[in-house]
Amino acid sequence: HTPRDSRRLDIRVETGAVETTVSGQARATLIETETARITDTRDAALLTRLPLNTRSPLTLAIQTAGVYSGQTSSVSTYRFAGSRSNQQDFSVDGISIAARDSSAISPQMQYLESVQELRVDMANNTAEFGAVGQLTVISKAGGNRVTGSLFDYYSSTAFRARDPFSLTRPSSVVHQPGGSVGGPIYIPKLYNGKDRSFFFFTYETGRGGGTANTWRNTYAPAGWRSGDFSSV
Repeated sequence: HTPRDSRRLDIRVETGAVETTVSGQARATLIETETARITDTRDAALLTRLPLNTRSPLTLAIQTAGVYSGQTSSVSTYRFAGSRSNQQDFSVDGISIAARDSSAISPQMQYLESVQELRVDMANNTAEFGAVGQLTVISKAGGNRVTGSLFDYYSSTAFRARDPFSLTRPSSVVHQPGGSVGGPIYIPKLYNGKDRSFFFFTYETGRGGGTANTWRNTYAPAGWRSGDFSSV
């Protein structure tokens, strides 16, 4: 099951004799038929396998067909299925994080390690959401087992593709180290949170320089400016 799914379960029970046992079987439907919205859902396992140049859920969102990212007055905007720049909403665990300029204001929109699931809905959202596009983030939670991660997301000029309209690759080195840990809340001799309460902590940051400008202003030699091209 994924967040915000609308599923219908039809159960038919017939009246029988006293000695008759009536049993029913339920099976989840594979396709949501209760709504006409367009949905794209990606879980944590897929997020770790997709190659991204940034560790941001918003980068994943614009890989969905129908989602466009642009720039308006130095503000990043997102359009869902041809919507206007102010017709979308962002939420984390059901809480809206949309800013006045229709951008996301949560640090969880800049890092991936705390994201359990990302869902994009557009075109025919329910009345619960007033916008054409809806980006929903479900955060990770701890469990009965203590688990963790430690990583450094590294990128440099050697690992980047060249822009087809540029003669050189962008020159910069970026490190995005971080880690996470989660598990049951346990206080020796006082409290054991197994099967009841859990914690999850994550930390991510970024280090590195900006892109170097490889463009150089040049001008014609003095001889060329006077019409002498004998040096060519």
